[in-house]
Amino acid sequence: MTLSTAALDWKDNKTPVSKTFGDVYYSAEDGLAESKHVFLQGNHLPDGWTGREIFCIGETGFGTGLNFLATLDLWRRTRDHNARLHFVSVEAFPLAREDLARALAPWAELSELAGALLNVYPDPHPGFHRLHLPGGVTLTLLMGDAAEMLGELEAQMDAWFLDGFAPARNPQMWSDEVFREVARLSRRGSTLATFTVAGDVRRGLSRAGFEVEKTGGFGRKRDMCVARYSGDSRGTQVPAWYQLPPPYAGPKQAAVVGGGIAGAASAHALARRDWDVTLIERRDRLAQEGSGNPSGIVTPRLSVDDTADSLFYLEAYRYALQAFKALEPLGVRYTPCGVLRLPRDAQEQRRFKTMVDRSILPKAALRLVAAEEASKIAGIQIDSEALYLPLSGELRPASLCAALVQNVSSAFGVEVETVERRDDQWALLDSQGAARFAAPVCILANGIGAAQMSPSAWLPLQAFRGQISFVPSTAQSRALKTIVSQASYILPAEDGLNAIGATYDKMSTRQTWSRPSVKRSDHAKNIQAIDAMLPGVMKGVDLDRVLGRAALRCSTPDHHPVIGPVTDERLFRETYETLRHGPQFNLPPAPYHQGLFSHAALGSRGLSTALLGAELMASQLCGEPWPVERSVALPLHPSRFLVRQIQRNR
Repeated sequence: MTLSTAALDWKDNKTPVSKTFGDVYYSAEDGLAESKHVFLQGNHLPDGWTGREIFCIGETGFGTGLNFLATLDLWRRTRDHNARLHFVSVEAFPLAREDLARALAPWAELSELAGALLNVYPDPHPGFHRLHLPGGVTLTLLMGDAAEMLGELEAQMDAWFLDGFAPARNPQMWSDEVFREVARLSRRGSTLATFTVAGDVRRGLSRAGFEVEKTGGFGRKRDMCVARYSGDSRGTQVPAWYQLPPPYAGPKQAAVVGGGIAGAASAHALARRDWDVTLIERRDRLAQEGSGNPSGIVTPRLSVDDTADSLFYLEAYRYALQAFKALEPLGVRYTPCGVLRLPRDAQEQRRFKTMVDRSILPKAALRLVAAEEASKIAGIQIDSEALYLPLSGELRPASLCAALVQNVSSAFGVEVETVERRDDQWALLDSQGAARFAAPVCILANGIGAAQMSPSAWLPLQAFRGQISFVPSTAQSRALKTIVSQASYILPAEDGLNAIGATYDKMSTRQTWSRPSVKRSDHAKNIQAIDAMLPGVMKGVDLDRVLGRAALRCSTPDHHPVIGPVTDERLFRETYETLRHGPQFNLPPAPYHQGLFSHAALGSRGLSTALLGAELMASQLCGEPWPVERSVALPLHPSRFLVRQIQRNR
């Protein structure tokens, strides 16, 4: 997972020039005017987005972000009320933040927008980066090789900006492979504009299905190219059994079942899109189940394997940290005190080194520290090398849930036994079969409760009991300045108590449980685990003075969330019965329960995964560009369990 930031020279101490490609990022004559002429006028904007609720622009070559800011400036002045803009841009050599600021400084008229971009601009790192800006604007930066990144994208673009350095200097950006992906991601009639009229580019676009013509260029460039896609919309590369239902086009009303972090995040993602959302919670307030702990740790699930499974947790972690910052004014209490992760053995110590060497996170977010430095960071004695995540920390889950639902209606004390489709609505039924609420779209974010509801009863959800303990601080634990974790964890002291934990015990049944009671024996387990990790830190703790909280967490057999549309199990098995004989082609799209989605089974990582999971769910529901790679999203699809069962001839 390596990515090189752009190496720059500065022409006349003003215009950025790529050392790698020997080309300027924008016209020294007037880069902003060039961007407006080539890309905005070339794509007939703003006329192209007039009357559109969602408009999607794809770009090859984010560079300094000047094209994006020019678009954003025009958008905020001409967009329809409540319209949303998705701008998806790929960049193999992203600028460092300080270089981006310098490159955009010449345009005072864009200073406010540049500040908004810089506020969310991520540390350059491979993969998808979903960023939100004011005015209904979502920027998705794909950092990496253009063909590879576009090949992982699921979207349909209305317009394209083909930028980047001159084809003669950077032919890889202008390859047939890139043009094929641009065509795949276009709908019939999608427009395209580019500054170049190179013959190879025009012929490549024509082969991909675009009708290309020359038109007047900018400044000293006599010509430029515009094009329109006239081929068939090929769109998705998702297998039939994972393909989504058509984008939802009905009334923007939804019921979200579950008032924990999954439900709050789901409600927030839809409310951001101007949906009328009602959150249904059986308790008398938010965050009363697994999300109700007074403190929670925000840290990614780490792996040395560069797999789609591991990438989801890393991208979700990056997205969550960005969201916490944006939600601070709404009362979110996140303390980035850092997390020191201690190795359990020599093998894990080698794995830690491999993680750092492979740069699975930016250097500012992950590094290896020797025992001496770890001790200084922790404030107590650490006897081994440790993995240090300085941006990780402690979050108050209830504060996050409350912030996420500030624009959402809530109904508390409503026990939902199941959901049933009635008259194009999802009726939420109580144990007597009475409808307590109805909406055309329903999101099941109620954890293990989804396994009891008829349409989703086939999901193999599992419940795990977890208990945290609040231990009176000892002489050593009072000095702790950061979170220390291994198999268990300990938080810095607050109000004379250190939170430690947590147990993780699988329940043997899928019944509806009341909140589990606290066990003295589990307090003893938690204390013993901290003793094994940090000998002496728990010395003198009186077990009779330990407080605690127990709750259920929901997970799955593969330990990954369930995010996406809920399949009609019977029809799915009938439709894809032939999968038991091996790969099949030309199969029909998957059968779903119309308007029913799941966002559940977040396990013990809900604080770091719920926000991106909800964004993925909402994007799929609304037909927007996905915020993660296709290979990252599909392993989270609810239907994966049915596919595996069929393939195993079950």
